[in-house]
Amino acid sequence: MKAAHEYAVKNGIILKGDIPIGVNSCGADVWTNPLLFNRDMSTGAPPDYFSEDGQNWGFPTYNWDEMAKNDFYWWKKRFTVMAQYFDAYRIDHVLGFFRIWEIPRYEKSAKSGHFSPALPYSETEIEHYGFLLKPEYIGTLFLKDKNKENLLHVKINAHNEAAYLDLSILSLEIQNMPKQHGVEFANTELYPYRSVATISTHDMPSFRLWWEKFPETAKRYSSHILHAPYTPEANVDTCEKVVRMHLLSPSMLCLLSFQDWTSICYSTRTANIRNEQINNPADPNQNWCYKAHLSIEDLEQNTLFNEKIKELLTESNRNLFAFVLQNNI
Repeated sequence: MKAAHEYAVKNGIILKGDIPIGVNSCGADVWTNPLLFNRDMSTGAPPDYFSEDGQNWGFPTYNWDEMAKNDFYWWKKRFTVMAQYFDAYRIDHVLGFFRIWEIPRYEKSAKSGHFSPALPYSETEIEHYGFLLKPEYIGTLFLKDKNKENLLHVKINAHNEAAYLDLSILSLEIQNMPKQHGVEFANTELYPYRSVATISTHDMPSFRLWWEKFPETAKRYSSHILHAPYTPEANVDTCEKVVRMHLLSPSMLCLLSFQDWTSICYSTRTANIRNEQINNPADPNQNWCYKAHLSIEDLEQNTLFNEKIKELLTESNRNLFAFVLQNNI
């Protein structure tokens, strides 16, 4: 290899090599320097859109504390040796020098891994956040730290575990921020029951403002979701249709902003649509300065607006007041 490199250089060719982050657990490096490696652990990558189980590469992780005792001599020697054969080299997965996905050797799936280094939680910390830690949660929702078993890591993809479903934690469903990969708009009819359906949050524009700011996206929304011709402004009928769509979703809760509610009547709409966003994280001059343009008295006296809300809530079976009266609660 050295002779090949010298020949290449003489002929005006430079060679670039590749240094993978991991080494084989059965290789000479691990055999001659066993203390430098965590042989009971394996490197990999966490689950993502491309791999539900994540990736388990099978390489042992590095014992950085042990390596530091001789100023990382093993790594320096590795680079020096590589320099004999290459003029440049690429370090594959250089992030592994700072953080690596670590999986217990006996586990095949990368789901049982966690980042290392990391800051695991103590049982006291977890309970301080109001979470009651039951024994059955160990291994399903939390993983024990390899060095300190009294410390715990939150298990990635824990939301797919039966123990997680028993917690009744609600997801937040936003139609133009779908959780499905490759989907532009979520289908409100497929929202899980354990969820909160909403059109916009405090950090997002109201539906009317979103429609105005992103006309090309609004055109696709109008075509694919509303199945209606596009109009430059989100009119009353459009907004009412969107509100109804969210109320009719299977979500346990449907929480809509005041701005999205008032969009369903011309008499309750604000004239200055730009003021409807409560907070814009990208604009330091628009932080939590929203003020309602209608008083409580205005709302009470608007019969059309109140009747529309009542109709929508009753139609979607979300009229809590009617339920209370019907059941004499």
